[in-house]
Amino acid sequence: MSEYFYSTIKIDEHLLNKEKILCKISKINSELKQPSYSISNTDWNLKRDDWFHFAFSKKDQSNILKQLFQKKEGNIFIPNAWFNQYYPNSGSTHPFHIHEDVDLIGIYFVELKNSSLVTTLIDPITKKEVRPRINEGDMLICDGNVFHMSPPNYTDTRKTVVSFNFQFK
Repeated sequence: MSEYFYSTIKIDEHLLNKEKILCKISKINSELKQPSYSISNTDWNLKRDDWFHFAFSKKDQSNILKQLFQKKEGNIFIPNAWFNQYYPNSGSTHPFHIHEDVDLIGIYFVELKNSSLVTTLIDPITKKEVRPRINEGDMLICDGNVFHMSPPNYTDTRKTVVSFNFQFK
């Protein structure tokens, strides 16, 4: 699916990726609490691994890069990648924000059993909230300056994403 300001990529080898990602994340317990939000578990404040190469097969990496190069040109660099988990009935959320100084962002939905937890975007032209049609195993791609947020998790399911900042030089 593609709108004028975002696109989605179906990750072919999602089930294999999911198992190894969740196994790795299960060894981390690092909550991020701020005055206006909290994320149940994240490696944002920790030394982070190379999630792009760990999370995806060579085939999926190639497919993602092909999609990214349709949007921008140059050499690609991934300055940051991290995971966020939003535990069931925790109210954990990430408010509207942008990613400054990056060209594109990618959000890989590792766990998404409830569609009410899909990342919400702000349409840059209409300024209306948009909830893309995302399924578990999809990656959402948009410009770094698109406001987006993770809604509070009051469901009985966990949401897990791995996020990427993409910079073109």
